[in-house]
Amino acid sequence: MATTIDYSEQSMSTVDALWTLIQSQKVSVRKALLKRFMETELYADETSRQQAYIINTIEKGWKEVQKSIQEDKPMKSADVLLSELRSIK
Repeated sequence: MATTIDYSEQSMSTVDALWTLIQSQKVSVRKALLKRFMETELYADETSRQQAYIINTIEKGWKEVQKSIQEDKPMKSADVLLSELRSIK
């Protein structure tokens, strides 16, 4: 399927140009693009969840350090602290 573009209108946005290009592709190519887009979005969501988990874990560890300093108590062993941090959900 050939697509003709009217160059007389010079105000086509980048999104419109991209959409026109996508629409001019075969169904199999459009499906492949959609699949890739969905995989990318799912990966981004998973990355965000992992980052939130890491931030939460670091914050909990830092609070333990601060608490230990304020109370002038020895810090927990690394094994105990890691075990507690792993139990965070």
